[in-house]
Amino acid sequence: MDNWEVLPQIEMEFMNIVHSEELQLVGQLVALLENGTSDREVEEALANWVAHTREHFEREEVLMHEYRFPPYPVHKMEHEQALQSLLSAQLDWMESHDAQALLSYIKQDWRNWLQQHILSMDRVTAHFFKQMGVEVRL
Repeated sequence: MDNWEVLPQIEMEFMNIVHSEELQLVGQLVALLENGTSDREVEEALANWVAHTREHFEREEVLMHEYRFPPYPVHKMEHEQALQSLLSAQLDWMESHDAQALLSYIKQDWRNWLQQHILSMDRVTAHFFKQMGVEVRL
């Protein structure tokens, strides 16, 4: 994928760091899939990605709720849909071990979703957090 490691930057550094961590985890998973690594290693990398995504979304949702971010329900719904899509891809992998299908999900569906989500939902949320003086240390 072209510019795999390039993500839009937003006003809250903790969000940029979390996005970078996620991209790094997914990049490691892609490398495992492309190199024909054992299914067990892929499953572990996929589980790490799912866990990181859950934590990522939960952290943002707690802050949005705490600071009464007006579009919270819309942002949360997008997180829920993205997580369900990821869990579905994980289940598909567990059932089929189809590396090409998982790579396709990652490089097309997920990567496009992440880019769009950062540019829309996260950008607005980060701006709101900045205005509210939110500080998060990871």
